[in-house]
Amino acid sequence: MKNAEAERLLRAAVLDLLKVIDEVRGMLIPERATFLVEACNAGEPGVALECLCANLEDLEPGVTPTCVVDEIARIGSSIGMSPVVWNALSPGAT
Repeated sequence: MKNAEAERLLRAAVLDLLKVIDEVRGMLIPERATFLVEACNAGEPGVALECLCANLEDLEPGVTPTCVVDEIARIGSSIGMSPVVWNALSPGAT
């Protein structure tokens, strides 16, 4: 039963992350966006989330909408990732 719940959470995280990627696609280099989608489809939302955060960190500060950062934090927390991955995206982070 635990494995079924873990699988459900992973699938939900992948679907939610795909929505975020779609929302910020225009801010990313097309090849990077494609890689993120492929990582999600391969069942690697953690890899995709880390790469997404790294790509968004490369943008000018304040460009990433707060609602996107909040959703990234929610998804990352749901799959047990450290907030260090997305903290640099928060307003006022350096």
